[in-house]
Amino acid sequence: IFCGPPVFCATDGRDLAKEFFRLVGARPFTLADYQQAYLKHLPFPTRPTAVNRFHWPLEPVAADVVFTTESGCSGVKRHGLETYYLSGVDPREKLRELAQKLDTDDRLAVDAFNAIATVYDEGEATVLAVTGRYDQPWSGVIRVDRREVRVKSARLLLLRLGPRGCEAIGERIKDLTVDGHRVAATEMDKTNRPRKGDGIRS
Repeated sequence: IFCGPPVFCATDGRDLAKEFFRLVGARPFTLADYQQAYLKHLPFPTRPTAVNRFHWPLEPVAADVVFTTESGCSGVKRHGLETYYLSGVDPREKLRELAQKLDTDDRLAVDAFNAIATVYDEGEATVLAVTGRYDQPWSGVIRVDRREVRVKSARLLLLRLGPRGCEAIGERIKDLTVDGHRVAATEMDKTNRPRKGDGIRS
């Protein structure tokens, strides 16, 4: 998934523009074109909502349209490939919507901005592990095995859903509920973070 301005060169200066547009299946345009259209779009004084609304109008050549705005096509999927390009300068909402469409895990559904979640089995229990991207706080709703987990704010959450109840440890968890029932979470010292392969022990 590519977002925002087009890829135009590698770190060593090698031109990647033709390869990029062939990969995403859209008609080429330059970074200068994108910048000029962006600056023309912005009112004065600049408002955040105006920045968020800017999308370069894509012209699909070998791609399907997946998103449109008042200015035209804002997202494409390359024919025959799982390759997507979203042309918005701030594509967070569309990126979130696309990620939800692509989620094929029947056990886990994440509706929490900035969260990265995984689930695994530990005997009769299910363990949910959630952290924020770049170690930032996250909030939202996560559904796992028909259980609804709501978090107001957290940086890290390890939740064990067992036949005898729930146990939770984490960092900076302000409010946690499972199926509408509040669950008390133990604050974890960063020096005692579980290592890869560790589980939550009863």
